[in-house]
Amino acid sequence: TAIPTTVKKSFFTSRDEQENVAIKVYQGERPVAKENRLLAEFTMSLPPKTKQGMEIEISFNIDANGELTVGAKNVATGLEQKKTVKANGGLTEADIQRMLKDAEQNAEADRLFRERQTASITADEKLKQAAEDEKEEWFEQAPADLQAAFRATVQELTEAVAKKDPSVMLEKMARLKETRDAMG
Repeated sequence: TAIPTTVKKSFFTSRDEQENVAIKVYQGERPVAKENRLLAEFTMSLPPKTKQGMEIEISFNIDANGELTVGAKNVATGLEQKKTVKANGGLTEADIQRMLKDAEQNAEADRLFRERQTASITADEKLKQAAEDEKEEWFEQAPADLQAAFRATVQELTEAVAKKDPSVMLEKMARLKETRDAMG
């Protein structure tokens, strides 16, 4: 990557009336944040009555001197906060090699963590959709046996999420989709 450079990525609030967003910046090779080195953190306040899905644009800017500035911008209001990470000597070559070795040694555990997280997030979305589906007219008009199968699968998926078992979550999500499709 050429320096200076800026990278931006959008994130979205996760619930209605969320009061703030915590921004934490880590350095490292591990997908689990706590396994890396915390460089900076700050909190961005959100306006009252914030709705789920408000876009927050995070920018990472490295200037010609290698100084990192992290910005958080509320796209709807234009309000922005920034934090500059002061260089404190950075990582030594030994630190870098240790972090890379650690990432390599934990690659399988990290892969399983990502798999569980992805399945859990997707399952939560499917469960929310299923709750909405049960309120729909087409659901009430579906045969009773399909409604019962749908509700049983929702319960099984809820249990799989609690057990954090990605393979069972994927199986139950597929069954939920099949049952929903059969309902019309």
